[in-house]
Amino acid sequence: IKAPWNELHQFNACSPAMVHIPTHLIAGQQDPYVSWEAQRELFDRLGTDDKVWTILPECDHAAHILQKRRMFIRAVVAFWRRLDPDLRNLH
Repeated sequence: IKAPWNELHQFNACSPAMVHIPTHLIAGQQDPYVSWEAQRELFDRLGTDDKVWTILPECDHAAHILQKRRMFIRAVVAFWRRLDPDLRNLH
């Protein structure tokens, strides 16, 4: 889901219960924009049992582009490797 910053109300139409695919929620431990309660509610309400919530220590909202981007990439790769046996042997 991608909503322009000036159209964030579009997220209100999203229902986590409608998500029925493997889902990886990644959050920075020091995210100033999204509360832990909101993240937990999103994670709990996902319509799939195949879900992972990764919390990146010492990271904020933009961990994927800042100093901890390698940690972010490792988390994403680990998620996909568990889904696809062909990716498990890649280095």
